[in-house]
Amino acid sequence: LPKKVARSEDTVEEAGRGAVEETVEEVEEAVEETGRTHWKQRKGEDYVEQPHIGKEWSTRWPFITMGTTSSFYWCSVCRQENFCAHQGVRDISRHVEGKGHRAKEQPLNSVSSIAQFYVPETSVGGMSVQEAKTRRAEVKVAVAMVQHNVPFAVADHFSPLYKECFRDSPTAQGFKSASTKQRAS
Repeated sequence: LPKKVARSEDTVEEAGRGAVEETVEEVEEAVEETGRTHWKQRKGEDYVEQPHIGKEWSTRWPFITMGTTSSFYWCSVCRQENFCAHQGVRDISRHVEGKGHRAKEQPLNSVSSIAQFYVPETSVGGMSVQEAKTRRAEVKVAVAMVQHNVPFAVADHFSPLYKECFRDSPTAQGFKSASTKQRAS
């Protein structure tokens, strides 16, 4: 029977380190070819940092954003998070070219914008913005008169008074207040 040889811890570490160095060199070569990951040193340990979502990805595909970690991306068209640490950009392009993504993207392209159904900003409730401001001023004056128990007959004098006092204000120039209008509000 052959004699059993006791191996020291140093011998085991050297054998393990040699195997790790060979693997590290193979991975470094693959990384240099693809250019998709970054190597960093941390206290003598080698590790691969996972690829991160680059700005060029979001400019190329505006619907792609970073997922929960840098190894994932979020596709807002499919509303799902996918893994991209394997091949990086290729993972995303493969997803975008896939049947599932294209099927979900097609209805989005054929939908018209909802903006056409909104009333332009120049009008509020069928009135122009200036008319809305004037109406608001009229209501505020009527509410103040009610709160302070001012007779409605005084409202007949407000319209000409505001127009004369505030000549440069389009709101004051459009202000119309009379006792009959005050009673209606």
